[in-house]
Amino acid sequence: MSQPQAWSVPRDNVHTEPGLIRFAIVAVAVLFLIVFVSATYLVMCNVRYGMNLRYANMWDLPLCLLAFSQMVTVVDYVAQRWRGVALFAVVALTCALELRTYVVMAVEYPLYELVSPELMRSLKILKSAADLK
Repeated sequence: MSQPQAWSVPRDNVHTEPGLIRFAIVAVAVLFLIVFVSATYLVMCNVRYGMNLRYANMWDLPLCLLAFSQMVTVVDYVAQRWRGVALFAVVALTCALELRTYVVMAVEYPLYELVSPELMRSLKILKSAADLK
């Protein structure tokens, strides 16, 4: 007589095995973030004074997640042995650039609300007559 099979906890294939299911979930998440940013951008650009830093701050997390997913995609081309180090280096570089942008916009050029012309002046993209002297 054969032994009955022991009951085991079902495996969560999404988090334990790479493959099509995991890719599909990541692709759906990325697609959702792209649709969210695009749809809210369409609404915000049609609202008077809707496109400023105060209201566009809601895109920070979705855009960071999209950037991280692209970093992971790029790091996949690095040898398996160095992927962790490469991902850490790319994320650290991105964080350093974000911190430098924060210092420029919030410390060196402090304003309550940085609207587009003021943002361009703080980043020295747009020059005024006073800046040229």
